Amino acid sequence: KQMLGAYNLPLNSFEVPKRGIENTTLILKTAQGKFVLRIYRKDNKRPKDIRQELDFMNYLAKHHLPIPRVYPNDKKQFISSYNKDGVLWQYILMEFMDGKPPTKYSPKLIKNAASVQAMMHILGKKFAKGQPRKKFPTIIKDNYFLPYVQISKIKNKRVREFLTTAEGFKLRLDPSLPMGYNHLDY
Repeated sequence: KQMLGAYNLPLNSFEVPKRGIENTTLILKTAQGKFVLRIYRKDNKRPKDIRQELDFMNYLAKHHLPIPRVYPNDKKQFISSYNKDGVLWQYILMEFMDGKPPTKYSPKLIKNAASVQAMMHILGKKFAKGQPRKKFPTIIKDNYFLPYVQISKIKNKRVREFLTTAEGFKLRLDPSLPMGYNHLDY
């Protein structure tokens, strides 16, 4: 509720969607309608990285892709922050766009999704040309999930073997690969 004070939105209720891993997303119900609150993981993104993400969203929207509108707070800023016990949380408020994952994939739906995804990649590449090139790792390995798994305590031998293999997996990337904004943007 305190986070919404920056938007003068009294909260009626909220729900946490079942999808999403990078940030915390809440679907808010207010007297003014439904909204989406995206809370960035603490210490994960700098304000300039979030601004670049918002610039990219605006760039996609200007090219007629279905992108939610981001609302400014009461200080006319698009990125808000909240300090809780000395920890700074950054967040944005977005338009709620109703929809559900499909249960069946018709050829028409697949073609439409592929067209939107292709356009997003093309635009991401164009957008990236006007941005400073980020350094990205030339070796990719899992640092997100496996460090928290105690493989030796897994009883199922096949799962234990799989996780041990995954733990040693590394992929070396060619640093000259072309880069679009929506890839390697962490």
